[in-house]
Amino acid sequence: MAQIHIEREHGLGLEEARRQIDQVAETLQGQLHAHFHWEGDRLEFDRPGASGVIEVAEDRVTLDIRLGLLLRPLKGTIERTITEQLDSHLA
Repeated sequence: MAQIHIEREHGLGLEEARRQIDQVAETLQGQLHAHFHWEGDRLEFDRPGASGVIEVAEDRVTLDIRLGLLLRPLKGTIERTITEQLDSHLA
């Protein structure tokens, strides 16, 4: 199983960071066909072949994804897509 770990610092505060992560989730839901739901300050998601969590804090966002066998060859593409979304929303 392949892993993706991304951390980003931000100066948005907790509530604005959550709003921005909601926008990221909406975009990725269409692109990656994932299902998202909040558990406190954790946005959990899954789709066939992948699952993960985005943890939102006052000054940091941490993303961890586990990719199954079939998505492993797409790890680089998936990581780039998510990184671009995070960077554009948390800048």
